[in-house]
Amino acid sequence: MRKIILMVSVLLSALFQLQSQAGSLAEVQTTGYNRDYFKAIKNADLKTVKKILDSGLEVDHQDYKKTTGLMRAASFGHTTIVKLLLDRGASVNLRDKEGDTPLKHAAWSDKPEIIDLLVAKGADLEAKNKLGTTPIWSAVITGRTDMVKSLLRHGANPDTPNQYGMSAIRFARSRDEWALVKLLEEANAKDF
Repeated sequence: MRKIILMVSVLLSALFQLQSQAGSLAEVQTTGYNRDYFKAIKNADLKTVKKILDSGLEVDHQDYKKTTGLMRAASFGHTTIVKLLLDRGASVNLRDKEGDTPLKHAAWSDKPEIIDLLVAKGADLEAKNKLGTTPIWSAVITGRTDMVKSLLRHGANPDTPNQYGMSAIRFARSRDEWALVKLLEEANAKDF
């Protein structure tokens, strides 16, 4: 009996070592997405992201929420990773389960240069998610004045209502976000 337990233990140990050595693509087969890839993006680990992509992972690989690496890098404000993924052909208009695009994710960050990069590659400024909100709404909701300014500079419509028919400027007023109100007023935003 001890020999059997010992053999099972050795086999399990060997199996565990093989599984850890199998690399990132094997993880995709068992979990549906590559955790190491998304972890490297979160940690701004450019070297690991390159290595995983070079091993054959698709640049638009999605996690269980249909979030892509570009979406994650944009929301974390990791400009160098965003550049890498765009250079490798990442789609700027894919949507996650909520209908959010990389540009909407970027609007949550504090890096206007990411908006510049995405718009230069054709990101849709007016893409609405399942709740009917656009990237400019994300920037207004989070109080990101620089992001609103960048989106307006690229031609985002400040008058697109949210799912309740409310304007961005009215929302900003309701939250006492006076810098945003001023910025939206300068863009001739309508209050409804």
